[in-house]
Amino acid sequence: MGSTCAPSYANIYLGWWESNFVFGDELTEYTQHIQMWLCYIGNIVLIWSGTQEKFHEFVSKLNINFKVTADIDRNTGNFLDTCIFRGANNNIQTTLYMKKTATNNLLHAKSQHPQNTIKGIPTAKRLYSRFKQRGFSHNSLKKVYRKALEADRNTLLIPRKLISDKKGNEHLKTIRIIGDFSAEHEEIKQILNKHGHILEQDDNLKKGDRPTVTFRRSRNLKDRLTRSHYSSSPKSTWLSNKTKGCYKCGTCKACPWINKTIKVEGRADVKGKTKRELRRRVLEHVGDVLHKRNTSVANHINRFHNGNTSVMKFIGVEHIKSTIRIDDINRKLLQCEAQWIYWLKSKAPNGLNEGFTFTPFL
Repeated sequence: MGSTCAPSYANIYLGWWESNFVFGDELTEYTQHIQMWLCYIGNIVLIWSGTQEKFHEFVSKLNINFKVTADIDRNTGNFLDTCIFRGANNNIQTTLYMKKTATNNLLHAKSQHPQNTIKGIPTAKRLYSRFKQRGFSHNSLKKVYRKALEADRNTLLIPRKLISDKKGNEHLKTIRIIGDFSAEHEEIKQILNKHGHILEQDDNLKKGDRPTVTFRRSRNLKDRLTRSHYSSSPKSTWLSNKTKGCYKCGTCKACPWINKTIKVEGRADVKGKTKRELRRRVLEHVGDVLHKRNTSVANHINRFHNGNTSVMKFIGVEHIKSTIRIDDINRKLLQCEAQWIYWLKSKAPNGLNEGFTFTPFL
């Protein structure tokens, strides 16, 4: 089921476990000593008013369906990433809790990330030593620490969405140029900022603020090497077919015969995509020629070959199968079509394709 369903099923099971087992009639003699009970999936924090021996008996009673471990302390308690402890004046205070098995996996200062991302991370004093180990300079940490001290704690507790709504919809008017992050991101930003005045010469484009350049995460080694579902190896296309010779198909009306040698005068290539059977798409092109429809293929055959459909040759170069990971098969087909038009140079005037768009890749 994966990590998406795991928390939901865990909450359902633990909810039943609490109501029917922990706080059931059989354990009433123990649960009457519970002054506070807070649970988040598999983590529980509670305040116990009974004896320590009674608490150990209670924990042993819970060790039936799964193992329950407990840490007892009169002054300190750890819950998730929070350490709750008794202060100097017997008041409750909190701080960051880190497990003994925790590793320093913070982003390294020399990592290939935008500088704004690297500078915007260290905002806690307790993390100073850990960031120093990851290559951050003292001046950068000191500057960000001062910024954190000046921040209003009450404002930090308010969700950002509520704060942005109060400021109005000005952020919605911002136009963003979004691309995959790369080592050349600074050069790309400089080029766009340097030549932005060219777009401002247009009456429509000069209105409003200049677009903001932002980057999304690019594909890393993990994305390229790991797969979350089984994928079969793609079949080789006709360009890599090592079978010598050319053989008749004979399974449809689209190829009734085949010639050993083909010589075409006024040859022109065209690349296209379809979600239907290849033979039906082929017969549509043949029908366009016979009925003299206004299409690029039909106009070429009728003009240069007097409507002779025998000179038309069709080859399926790539077959895209729909999977659970491809939400829009048409978008995937448009990407492949654009790639083949570029690779085989079938764009006009060399071919019959009027052109291709980069929209499917965005």
